[in-house]
Formats: sequence, C-alpha cells, structure tokens
Amino acid sequence: MSRQPLVSILIPTYNRPHYFHQALQSALHQTYCNIEIIVCDDSSDHRTADLIAPYLAQHPQIKYVKNERQLGEQNWNRCMQLSQGEFINFLMDDDLFHLRKIESMMPFMLNDPKIYWVTSYRQMIDGNGVPLPDNPANARLYPETRVLDGQELASTALSRCQNVIGEPSTVLFRRKSLTGPFGNFNGNQYHGLNDLATWVSLSRGKAVYIPEALSFFRVHPEQNQTKIEYLTSAIYEWLILLRDAMHTGVFKRVNDVRNGFLNHQSMSAGLIEIAASRNRHDLLEKNKARDVVAYLDEVLSYSCSLCGSKFKQFVPWPDLYDFPKVIWEMWNKQTAVCPACGAMDRERMYKLFIERETDLLKNSGEPRKLLNVSPERALRNWLASVPNLQQVPADIAPGPGLRRIDFRRLPFPDNYFDILLASHVLQRAADDCQAMRELHRVLKPEGWGIVQVPVALNLHETYEDPSVKSPAARKKMFGQSDHRRIYAKDYVDRLKNSGFFVHEFRFAQRYGLAETMKFGFSEKDVLYVVSRKRKWR
Repeated sequence: MSRQPLVSILIPTYNRPHYFHQALQSALHQTYCNIEIIVCDDSSDHRTADLIAPYLAQHPQIKYVKNERQLGEQNWNRCMQLSQGEFINFLMDDDLFHLRKIESMMPFMLNDPKIYWVTSYRQMIDGNGVPLPDNPANARLYPETRVLDGQELASTALSRCQNVIGEPSTVLFRRKSLTGPFGNFNGNQYHGLNDLATWVSLSRGKAVYIPEALSFFRVHPEQNQTKIEYLTSAIYEWLILLRDAMHTGVFKRVNDVRNGFLNHQSMSAGLIEIAASRNRHDLLEKNKARDVVAYLDEVLSYSCSLCGSKFKQFVPWPDLYDFPKVIWEMWNKQTAVCPACGAMDRERMYKLFIERETDLLKNSGEPRKLLNVSPERALRNWLASVPNLQQVPADIAPGPGLRRIDFRRLPFPDNYFDILLASHVLQRAADDCQAMRELHRVLKPEGWGIVQVPVALNLHETYEDPSVKSPAARKKMFGQSDHRRIYAKDYVDRLKNSGFFVHEFRFAQRYGLAETMKFGFSEKDVLYVVSRKRKWR
C-alpha cells in the first residue's frame, strides 16, 4: 500500500443519509488500497453524522467534518482543502462507484504524467439502483479504451452541449493539474456546470476514456438538474463556457465551435419556452435570456469581407464539384459563396490577408503593378478601386477583360510586378514548374504574391499523368475537366525549387476560430504566400 499513491475520494453531502450510506459503502469497498475518504457534511440535521459515527471508529481512512454553517457550493472546495491525495475523485452522495473504479483508472495515471484525467462510461440508475436506459449524454463514446487529446474530448462535449465526459463521480484527475478551484475555467467560477468547466480546464493534458461502467449516476426527483431554476441558469453558463473555450484555444475545429453554439441555441429556445409556459419570466430576466439570444444571433451570423454583408447562410458549392476520393485542404463547401456579392471563400481570404498583413492599401504615392492571373470577379473589382494600383488581369484561357498569357514565357520584363496573384491556375498549366519560374522572374526582388492551388491532404505527392488528355478523362482522374494534376503538400517544394521563399499563412492560427468562423473559413485553410526574399514582408 505504501508504494501506491494516495487517492482522495471526496464526498460533499447534504440531507441524503440513505443515498450517502450507499455511496460511502462503494468508496470503502474499493479494491485500490491507498485511499482516503473525505466527507464534508452540509446537512441541516444530524442524521448523516449519526450514520457515519460507527464507521469512523473502524475506518481511519475516513475523515468526517460537520460544517458549523452550511457552505453550499463551497463545500466542494472544503473537501479539496482537507484532502491530501495526489489524485482526486469526487463521489456525489447519491452516486455509486464500481468496486474496481480507482484500481482500473490509476494505472493510466501512473504510466504517463501527461494524462491529467481518466473518465469512463457511467451507468444511469434510478432511486432504487435499477439501471436506466442510456441517453445521448451518457451513451458510450467509444467501444474500446482510448487515450485522447484532452481538448478533443472537451470539444466533443462542448460541440454537443452535453456533458458526455461525466459528472463529478465519473472522473479521476491529477490534483496538480488544476489551475484553480474546482469549477473554475478561465477565471470564471461555474455552479451548475462546475464539473464540465473543470474537465475543460484539464483539457490541456491527455485524457483516457474507459468504456466500462465504473460509476453509477443516480437519477431521482430531488436532484437540482431536474429543476427549471437550475436548467435556465445553465443557459448562461453554457454560453460563457463555449465563448471562453473558443477564445482560449480549447476548440480546434470551426465546425465544433459552430455546432456548439447551434446546439446551445436549440437548447436555449426550448428552455426559454418552458419557463415562459410556466410563467417564470423572473428566471428569464435573471439569467439574461435576451442577451443570450442576441449573442447567439451575432456569433452564428456570417460576414463577407468583400462586400460587408451579414447573413445566416452562404451559398454552397454545387455537388458537381465534389470529388470524394480527395480530402482538400481548403474546401469550404457549405460556406463557399457570398449570397450578396458572389465572392468565393479564397478571394474573401485574399482580401483579409491584403488588408491585415500587407501595406498594399497604404497610399505610398508610388504606383504599384499587380499581376492577377485567373482573377475572381469580386476581388478583381475591389482591387480596381485601390489607389495607385495598376492591375493586369490575365489568364491562360480567353476571357472578357483578361490578357491571355502563355506560361512558357510571360509577356513581361524581368522584375516587373510588385505583387502577383495566381489563383487556382497552375493545376491547368501544361508545365507548372515552368509557370512558377516565370512568375518568379517577373516579380520584383522586394515583391510578394499569393500562388494558390487546391491541395489534397490525403496524397503524399502531387499526382499527374500527361497521357490523360480528354476533358472527360481529366474530370474522372483529377476532379475537373481542365485540370492536369492534383497537388499534395509537396506543392511547397515545387514553389521553393522555382526560387520562391514560401510562407504558409493560416488564418485560424493568426486570428482564432471566432474570426475564422465569422468569415466562413475553416482551420485547414492555408494561403501560399511567396516572395523572392526570405521574409515576404
């Protein structure tokens, strides 16, 4: 036993001696030997004190405190303060532990110090201990034991607006991994969501999910979770938790963020309707229901960086552009086209990059030349309005207002352009490497550009086959009838071999997921910024 780290089982209890007795028994019967049991009694009577008295004489590992005054939520932290274990597991006074719970979880903690918390499937039971059917919150997440990135598990819970990780009785965690009191995340103390807020704060480390039922969550009428006061107060806490998780980097995917707010919107609407039907308008006012609705409306609205319009939905790409065999790097099908001005996702990002990362819009007095190959209409029109910018729209195919060019030899002198944009054109060039060398040749030594192509993330190297010539065969092989290749991430090497320095600009890393979601981008989006110097700006 002395070689096993101490685990503290913390039981904050209040006026439920019958359930508490069962919870205490499940803690005492743990097969893991080195435990202490901290019981902080917030009850308004002495029934629990009378019940536990015989156990205190027989079990020195139990520490019992009857609070002189009721502490309410502070009783949780009182348990923490009185405990000495390196590892902590709360046990709610109406829940139960499987007898092998701690023994099953501790090996993961001992084998890897980067694991901050271990959770499991938990079986729901009724007041009599009879198993209940699973619901979406407690259903098994995985069929096998998994070691997970903590943020991945936290994102799953937040995106669903459900505590799929588990109630306080479910999770064993490493004490030193907590950065504040139990229930605190990003400086905010949570009440109804104190367990989930803690798990999110622990998501900096790795987590383990075990599919066995190692705890039993009791559902009965006395629980706060069933009361309308608790449910409506949770509306605001969920909103703050989602917001803070978004801004602190817990979320890694834009879709998880958006799904979280959409699910919160649906949950809030239902609870607000229930409260209103019960004439509990005091709860709606108290919990800032109007502010919640306004915030959700704002965070779930999209903006177009080119025309400034705000709306609820973009126009998606037509299905004819789908190419299921490829996972594209920048493929925002559902947020593809602005419904107001028709701007595509990539040109909306080009504009933001130009505005925020370059000095192109500063009127230096000196005219600058820009080569815009295969220009998108909305961006081209916007660039035409920039003072002292001489834009040359061009393409390898004929088009209205476009100068037709041959990538074998561009019709411009060396070092001619200050900026170049080549948007989804190189995959159509017969010799793309020669085209890159020509773009390098006509760019000034101090110049920069964006040379964008569709990149497949599930290919190890660029795929091309010069023998494929007919439009039908090219569509089948490369996804579109005028394409000659599918680029992989070795596209960067091709640019470098042509003489460019390459900077992979990732909007989500630079500006966060909130801004990324607002403009209809994803965390996978990359702009390939080129220059003839090591630093592009």
